[in-house]
Amino acid sequence: MKVALIGNMNNNNFSLLRYLRDAGIDAYLLLYTNELEHFTPLSDTWFFEKHKPYIIQTNLENSERGVLFTSKKNIENNFKNYNVFIGSGLTPAYFAKMGKTLDIYYPYGIGIEYYGNKINYLRIANLFKIPARILQKRGLKKTKKCIISNVMEHETVESYKKLSITPIGLNIPMVYNLEILEEKDIPEKLKKIITEFKQYEKIVFSHVTHRWDFEDSGSINHKLYNINRRNDKLIRGFAIYQKNNPKKSLLVLSEYGPDAPKSKALIEELNIQKSVLWLPILGRKELMLLIRHAHICVGELGEAGTWGGSTWEFLAMGKPVINRYKMDEGKYKEMMGIPFPPLINIENENNIADVLLEHDLNLPKYQKIGEESLLWFNHYNGASLIPEFKKLITE
Repeated sequence: MKVALIGNMNNNNFSLLRYLRDAGIDAYLLLYTNELEHFTPLSDTWFFEKHKPYIIQTNLENSERGVLFTSKKNIENNFKNYNVFIGSGLTPAYFAKMGKTLDIYYPYGIGIEYYGNKINYLRIANLFKIPARILQKRGLKKTKKCIISNVMEHETVESYKKLSITPIGLNIPMVYNLEILEEKDIPEKLKKIITEFKQYEKIVFSHVTHRWDFEDSGSINHKLYNINRRNDKLIRGFAIYQKNNPKKSLLVLSEYGPDAPKSKALIEELNIQKSVLWLPILGRKELMLLIRHAHICVGELGEAGTWGGSTWEFLAMGKPVINRYKMDEGKYKEMMGIPFPPLINIENENNIADVLLEHDLNLPKYQKIGEESLLWFNHYNGASLIPEFKKLITE
């Protein structure tokens, strides 16, 4: 039985591919033509040649235009050699256009991508999106199994509800943490960064997208199609911590996101630029190597009540993670069937400063939290999810 994993946003399906093949399942990754550069297999593994035979480039685009202007025959040609299909993005729309049923679907975004995104239909340029949206809705309603991982995300829950779909609560193993690059093989540019890390007593690491300079409504911002990361909370919290602590600390940030220039301006305003290291945009394989050397990591700090890819990476690397969340831990366990991860919840910059200070004063406590992060990830995500996926595939 050949299993096709369609699309690779957030490198979700490439991680799933490796876990499935480790478990003896004949899985293949089918890439859309417009996958983001930092969400491609080459950016997520140092061992690309090992996985290359199972990665197939389609000529389909994960976009409304792609659905509208691609012929049924062309779609069929891309999908004709497989028995079971797992897709995200606009995969349901492509299957609806073929007149076929998608086996398993999961959303990679909030609100179910394309179906949940608001658009202005009064704009002539958006009219071509209507047929794709209709097909997406039709394809979703016919899909055999739909998955939800962000059970507390109002938009995703509501989208499924509007479609009269009862989704399965199941996480996606979006991070593969079983590949280890030997020290001697680490590229020189990363060795230089690691060497710089060693000059500091404490590394605070956050490669979260800089997207914070807009009203934080506690929900998705449809203009940006994203949530507010509130990176400014971290910057201000780190500045407060530094004023009250002589320890030589380094805040590591990534030059990624539309508000990175505003973050830099805030850092200058707070006069902490000498204690901040900006990383260029890096692939996950590079980031995972650097995360290994962090002492404490910081995820998303907005009010949307969730966590994203960066936080999954921190958990997968066994780090204590500061992350704003508004999820009820008991409700999460009830809906997902697993306990909530050991995230350190904060509300504001003062909370962050307090956590960073306590980290200095009670290092064993935070080392234990890091160990619990890795135990949680390995027990409730990663390879541990594959029996559930095998069951879905078999069904």
